[in-house]
Parts: sequence; structure tokens; C-alpha cells
Amino acid sequence: MQTFRPNPARYRGRFGWVLPVILLFALLVYWRFNQPTAAYVAEMAAVIVLVGTYVLLYFRNSRTTAEPGSLSVRTAFGLSHTVAQHHLARAVLVEHHVTSTSQSAPALPRLFVLDDEGHSVLRWSGHVWTETQMRELVATLDIPLTELPGRLGSGDIHRRYPHALGPWEGHPVFVAVVLVAGLAVLSVTVLTGLLSSH
Repeated sequence: MQTFRPNPARYRGRFGWVLPVILLFALLVYWRFNQPTAAYVAEMAAVIVLVGTYVLLYFRNSRTTAEPGSLSVRTAFGLSHTVAQHHLARAVLVEHHVTSTSQSAPALPRLFVLDDEGHSVLRWSGHVWTETQMRELVATLDIPLTELPGRLGSGDIHRRYPHALGPWEGHPVFVAVVLVAGLAVLSVTVLTGLLSSH
């Protein structure tokens, strides 16, 4: 039996771009609703505490326990589920990119453990898991490993393994539409707030 835990040191690098986005959103909310400063600060503090609490719970509670007979996954909130080995069909290891397929574009390893119906039992990303951990997990489970060559985007993975990705990654066009619509609504909201303040 072997237990794996996410690596917070790998996750810290993501805050380099996440924090400015959160601060920009906070400023836009402040301008739009023109509320008292004390209330606004309290609201933003509550949001930061909630997000921070989830991140702490994730690294404190999340773990994956693998043994030749089963795979057990524990979530950030302490909930666990176990899958027997005879339901584990294969593992798929890919080099996943999000923005570009060029050789200079950043890419991260992704591991998918699929059941006998092709659905993901486990998804690991190089954001918090190392490739060494991924290979050790597969070796402990003693299931076939498929390594796909080249850099693959979410669409490529979805076409080969329709149920491997989560809903957002598996439908990139839908994600793009939602993002564009969200930005449009945000822009209108900010513009309305600025006009109403004059």
C-alpha cells in the first residue's frame, strides 16, 4: 500500500497570476456597487478566508491510497471513495497543454485512471502532482499504462477518451462561450457602475 499527497510547493507558482486576477475582480466589484468601504472590506475578507480555507483543506485532507487490490481517493472535505482493482481498466499519461501546441509552450503531465467504462476514477495534474508520483501510482495499482506521444490539448484528449476530462475541459467551445459571455456581462456591469457614479 502507498499513500500519495499533493505537493503544495508546486501549487504556489499558480498564485503568480491568480492573485492579480482576484484583486482586479475585487476592484471592479467595489466600483460597481459603490458600497461603504467597511462592508466591502468585510466581504472581500470573507471571500479570501473561504478560498484560503479550501486550499488549506485540500492540501491537508486530500490523499490517494493505492494498493494492488483497490484505489481510494479522499477529497478536501474528508469524503472518501474506493474503487476495486477489477474496475480499473487502464491509466493514461499525457503531456497536456492549454494554450498552444508549439514546443516553446508550457505543458504539464496529466494522469487519468479510467474504469472499465472509460470514465475517470482519478485525474492528476502536474500543477500539484509530479510525474514520478504518477508513475509510482500506476506501478502500485499494477494496471496498464498508455503514454500518448506529443503535446495534446483538451480537445485531443476528449476525442480519444471522451469521459476522461471534467465537464469544463471536455467541452472547450462551451468554456470559451461562457468566458466571452462572462466578460461581456462584467464589462457592461463595470460600465454601468462608472456611468451611475457620475
